[in-house]
Amino acid sequence: MEFKDSLKKLRESKGISQQKLADEIFVSRSAIAKWENGLGLPGKESLQYLSDYFQIEEKELIPGRLYENTLVIKNKKIQRLKIYFVSVIIMALILTAVSVFLLIDSPSNEDFNNHIIYSNVPKITINDVETNYYQKSFEYLENENGNIVFQLYVVAYPMDDTYQDITRLNQEERYLIDVNLSGEITGNYYYLDDNYEFSESDKQGWFNIKTYNLEIQNGEFTLPNEEFEYSFTVVVLNCSFEDLKIHYYYIIDTR
Repeated sequence: MEFKDSLKKLRESKGISQQKLADEIFVSRSAIAKWENGLGLPGKESLQYLSDYFQIEEKELIPGRLYENTLVIKNKKIQRLKIYFVSVIIMALILTAVSVFLLIDSPSNEDFNNHIIYSNVPKITINDVETNYYQKSFEYLENENGNIVFQLYVVAYPMDDTYQDITRLNQEERYLIDVNLSGEITGNYYYLDDNYEFSESDKQGWFNIKTYNLEIQNGEFTLPNEEFEYSFTVVVLNCSFEDLKIHYYYIIDTR
């Protein structure tokens, strides 16, 4: 029986409300509701209070190994969210700074009208496979007044659930890129574990994702063949078109 079910059963066997139990173990009623809905686990101190109140062993409420494994997963999720929100904040600050610069030193509308507006995202394939996920870095758009304006976007690492839906590539010896590109193309890659968490980092911290540069030559690149303890490789192609920059994402299953 899961902890959420055990807790609810014990509480109801005593005929007490969530509020009454919360008062007895010095937490809020919402904490009890969260535990009974399977949205979290009590800390060590609260677990001890629960054990004393119901007069049962802690391991009867939550097996030790399950408790530790669940906390590890929860901490990874928290760390992942920290990375995401910090990157968004940093990019937002950069966006604000660039916007201020453009307001101070913006060209005339006549100059802006010479820029290209893309109605569709340019197509790119790797080994004849087109990706379904990309992020724009900047582009030019027509606003409601009919003026051409420069638009800069916040680019951040995708969230965990997003990775599950990104286009997959088969593991190959080499990868061929096909794109009609007037500017440069660069790339990088990084590794994810089975839970789509970052499997490598330079050190403990928020903003230390370990990425590697792709060596793209004549539209081709390869990836290391060594055995690593990772499940997925994320490939990001950074493409600079005229008046447009896009980051295209692919996932390679290396299990």
